Amino acid sequence: MQNNTIITDAKDFNIKQTLECGQLFRYTIKDNCAEVFSLDKKAVLYENKGNIIIENEDKEYFNNYFDLNCDYSQIKTNLSGLPLMDKAIKYGYGIRILRQDILETIISFIVSANNNIPRIQGILSRIAPNGKFPQLAELACITQEDFKAMGCGYRASYLEKTIKTLAENKINLLSPYEMNGNDANKFLCNNLVGVGPKVADCILLFGYHKMDVFPVDTWVKKIYDDLFGISSSPKVIRQKLIETYGENAGYAQQYLFYHKRDSSKEQNWTIFFPSTWTQQDWTIKTTLALSTAYQKAIWQYIFTIILNKSTGNCHSITMKFFIHTLAAEKKLHLIFLKHLT
Repeated sequence: MQNNTIITDAKDFNIKQTLECGQLFRYTIKDNCAEVFSLDKKAVLYENKGNIIIENEDKEYFNNYFDLNCDYSQIKTNLSGLPLMDKAIKYGYGIRILRQDILETIISFIVSANNNIPRIQGILSRIAPNGKFPQLAELACITQEDFKAMGCGYRASYLEKTIKTLAENKINLLSPYEMNGNDANKFLCNNLVGVGPKVADCILLFGYHKMDVFPVDTWVKKIYDDLFGISSSPKVIRQKLIETYGENAGYAQQYLFYHKRDSSKEQNWTIFFPSTWTQQDWTIKTTLALSTAYQKAIWQYIFTIILNKSTGNCHSITMKFFIHTLAAEKKLHLIFLKHLT
């Protein structure tokens, strides 16, 4: 590749954080080297001596794509001191919000609805074989049955209808640039099948780079509960968080979302069982860096052990288990300690 782009200060650009914060799906990371695909282009990223190296064949495109002309130090300074922001910024210090192609972002986030990242990536790899995303005319030739064969499920009809709307020029995709976040969200929801308020905000944030939006998902609902101590509707949550974080709400959403989602994988839990469990209490301390499926399986195993042991005369027994599980190249260490009264 030619026209290497070097970022001399890596403190505002972390490759893993930027790629894994939920804003894009067409990338791979292996051995501290990443490949990112956008339209028919590819960039290779890696860190070297405190610099982020971006090898590519279109310097202008990827300078814009990675938002390299934006001062993220200033953005973080502007957000510091606002509720929950300091820890979130420290945790996700190197997140950058990408400037993605609008059409690709629309298709990607329709596919993402009620879906998981590995499956989304698989579907998009079939829509965009060889790393090259189809142009609109090419997408218009893909039938609903084709999309189903790619694994899109019920989203296949949404994709077909939305692509037809775009191919027939029934709406102007430049219009949201001239609108505020609320109006732009309604515009996308009203005109594109398969686009609801959350998907619309994702398109606006990661495609249009609009910062007066706040995509609301399960993690953002938990953030809202942390802030206000109550649950509410996605509409109320969205508006309240936009008001809380102001003109940088979109940036705040990514720092907060990434921190809440990823830090939740590393928790310490203490569980005290009822006094009816004669003369004993159990403290379970866990460090988890696994998927929900692994967590569920491990916890089922834990409680099976506890139930089996608690039914017998085992008050004099001290149990110390070390279970080492390798999953997604991360070790899970579980330590069970029984304390006698």
